[in-house]
Amino acid sequence: MQNKLQEFYKYTTHSNEPKLKNLFYDNIFEGMSFFVFYKNNNFYSVQNWLGAILLSQNSSIKLHTELLLRRKDAPVGIMEALIFEIFNTLDKSGFSELSLGEVPFVESDIGISLQNIIFIKTGKLLNFAYNYNGLFNFKNKFNPEWNNLFLCGFPKITIWDLFNLSVKSNFLSLVIKKSLRI
Repeated sequence: MQNKLQEFYKYTTHSNEPKLKNLFYDNIFEGMSFFVFYKNNNFYSVQNWLGAILLSQNSSIKLHTELLLRRKDAPVGIMEALIFEIFNTLDKSGFSELSLGEVPFVESDIGISLQNIIFIKTGKLLNFAYNYNGLFNFKNKFNPEWNNLFLCGFPKITIWDLFNLSVKSNFLSLVIKKSLRI
């Protein structure tokens, strides 16, 4: 199945961009759930896949969305339909929570500091490269319970740490490629 997932990447909306790394699972491991919306009653042909979602299990009652992939030419609403079907399937399986995952650079009134303001403003400037706002709007359609997520470090997180994180996550490569395209 892993080979099919890797093949499907070629058909997705962000296939010609550097892939983010080390921020979420993008490979199927034992115990993970993998859902595909496909056409023509043919799951086995990746050319028929319209959307795919990879989930990891956080606890006995909660699953977490790791990867959301949509085919470039998929009809509008495919991902919403897939999430709806996943929710119904998981509800019947005894799971009571489905996390759609995080969205970076969203403002919060908790922990406002100069460093947080710089981080969020920089993220907003880079929305052309990583559309966090579109991701937030997509996930927010499902009326989720949003929880704050923090980066922690000792004694503190520096700008250099954030730069290194952007390199290791491949975010910097994504920004550079999208900048050169503009």
